[in-house]
Amino acid sequence: MNISQIIRAAKKYMPDLNEQKILDAYSFAEEAHKNQKRDDGSPYITHPLETCMILTNLQADEDMLITALLHDVPEDTGYSLKDVGGKFGKKVAFLVEGVTKLSRVYYKHNMADRQIESLKRLFLHSAKDLRIILVKLADRLHNMRTLGNIKNESKKLLIANETLEIYVPVANLLGIWEIKFEMEDLCFEHIYPTDYSRMNSLVEQSAIRNDHILKETLKIAKSAVKSRGINAEIYARKKNLYSIYKKMVRTGRQFKDIYDLIALRVIVNNVDECYLALGAIHQTFKPKPKRIKDYIAVPKVNGYRSIHTTVFGIDGVITEFQIRTKQMHLDDEYGIAAHYFYDYSKAKKQKIGEVFRKHADWAKKILDIQKEARTSNDFVDGMKFDIFQDRIFVFTPRGDVIDLPYGSNVVDFAYHIHSDIGDHLLSAEINGEPVTPTAQLKTGDTVKIEISDKVLGPKREWLQFAKTGLAKTRIKEFFKKQSTQKNYNAGLQLLGQELKLLGISELKKMSSKAENEFLKNFSVKSKRELVILIGNGDINVKNVIHTLYSHEELLGTPPAKGTQSSYQVEINIIFKDRVGFLRDIAMLFSNLGVNISQIKDLNADSNMQKRLSMTIEVNNLRHLDEALMAVSSVKDIVKVWKR
Repeated sequence: MNISQIIRAAKKYMPDLNEQKILDAYSFAEEAHKNQKRDDGSPYITHPLETCMILTNLQADEDMLITALLHDVPEDTGYSLKDVGGKFGKKVAFLVEGVTKLSRVYYKHNMADRQIESLKRLFLHSAKDLRIILVKLADRLHNMRTLGNIKNESKKLLIANETLEIYVPVANLLGIWEIKFEMEDLCFEHIYPTDYSRMNSLVEQSAIRNDHILKETLKIAKSAVKSRGINAEIYARKKNLYSIYKKMVRTGRQFKDIYDLIALRVIVNNVDECYLALGAIHQTFKPKPKRIKDYIAVPKVNGYRSIHTTVFGIDGVITEFQIRTKQMHLDDEYGIAAHYFYDYSKAKKQKIGEVFRKHADWAKKILDIQKEARTSNDFVDGMKFDIFQDRIFVFTPRGDVIDLPYGSNVVDFAYHIHSDIGDHLLSAEINGEPVTPTAQLKTGDTVKIEISDKVLGPKREWLQFAKTGLAKTRIKEFFKKQSTQKNYNAGLQLLGQELKLLGISELKKMSSKAENEFLKNFSVKSKRELVILIGNGDINVKNVIHTLYSHEELLGTPPAKGTQSSYQVEINIIFKDRVGFLRDIAMLFSNLGVNISQIKDLNADSNMQKRLSMTIEVNNLRHLDEALMAVSSVKDIVKVWKR
């Protein structure tokens, strides 16, 4: 890779590119990094060059390309941000500051704390200028491509996990699928190498086995669409390995049972031709019932548009077609960047205005999370749920559409409507059926809330169930108005409930030194202050337990390295017997991706109650928390706890 290749790539979409500015930025970066090497021994300048080339695929503007060349200069060389600003201007300096990987601030704690703080700074900068996050995605993608050169396995795993948890959802949020899918597969390769190798082998074998079918399907499909007078581009679409793997884990199906291993994409000129092409395909291949999804008529929450149809192809091989226009394809591959950069001068003001409106909404959410977060960990957790999580659409009884993060429940819905609705929530119905306030919502649900003046406020345990930052903030505000003693008593109660839920009889005893270090994690000076803050909602009781006990203490023997094997956890449930109870538990666990590996006994207890003991498989502590909280909200549950 050299600077001439980048300039040629950029000039294809940006004829008025100031070549000299790009060359000046390259020379500056080359001089700054001249004595530095990458982990594979190559000159460090190769990284900024590769990052820059990735951005030309997004048709990034001139300032972004200069930023990509300079993004590691202030952090890793003797040149400062002031030097960058003096030579290339304040705009470039601001972008470079936002993209810088790590802060120069000295941290007393571990590398994870430092990473979290730098992520916080990155997102706050991105709230002011979206281009920062796009440069950062390109930077991270190249680092993931070269991750195998790092010899430190724990560092390698840390980077891969951070990428999967933070940067992949960012790419998903912005709709930049090309980057998202590549990063996912690279993370998959390093986090679960055994599963990755097995999946890669299965896909390669399938490709060889179905190659003749694919070629014949392409030939027939092209002929069928052309017969309708449509000039379409049709080609095979490669499924990324991680998406196939996730589908297998989520559904419990084998590789051979996954529907769309032969997948074709049909690109046409306009929306009318999408439906004409759909008709041509359905007249040629028999469609599979209930496998047609029209995301043109009803787009996904992130704006994705296409028609998906699954058919019985040649020799009965299940084949999926995606049908879309050229503009839809551009939106799909490059997401928000497609409107931010592509054909900017020709774009309609309304479409550009919509892009910036969405960015403004995103920025406001980031700033709201920062305002409410007590620690940097809280900030990143808030980002993961309120910003990165997939969205759902639910309805009020009047038909108003409410947009919430996936995983939200009735409490989140109520506080989204108004804080008074949440504070006075008495009961709720989903699609006409009575449910608990902690019942999880899904797209299409109609939610009815009953309120009462007799209800004097939210329940404290809702803090453990509330998902959105808004709901948590409103509940905390209510309890902060109460007396210190009341919050202290409530904190003790919440702590006791959490310990019982996890099957712990009493808190772990600590030395004075260990206790001081423990309290420092929560920025408090005494155990009483900690308990008060648990009571008023400022500190999540689960974070306290997770800090005090290790994964092994709470979950037992860890799974084998290199696989996505799970922790085996035994739980007890006491419940009032009714028809359909076991079905409800099984469905709930299935929706959470929790496998029931064993049911040990189903004994009668006192007072017409039954006791059930089962072993479940969870991925981590957060997964266990979700499972226990979800079970606690099931109708007729009396008690649930981990053994």
